[in-house]
Amino acid sequence: MDEPKFDIFRGAFDKNAFRVEVVSGFANACRRMREIAQAKPERYFVYSLDREAVLARIDTRTSVVIPFRQKAAGASG
Repeated sequence: MDEPKFDIFRGAFDKNAFRVEVVSGFANACRRMREIAQAKPERYFVYSLDREAVLARIDTRTSVVIPFRQKAAGASG
């Protein structure tokens, strides 16, 4: 019996998602999604057409962290 096929999408699952590729087997699809996400950081998800559901997600976008600077004791302003 053939393994079920899963679609890997890039973007938000609720709008404007772009299908990247189709992979046989859920474990293979999750592994491939992580590989793609490491190469090109973004939001990705694995979708099952049979179940009509998102089964796995990853978000590897980097965010800019702005350090919080406390005022020195006795400083004004």
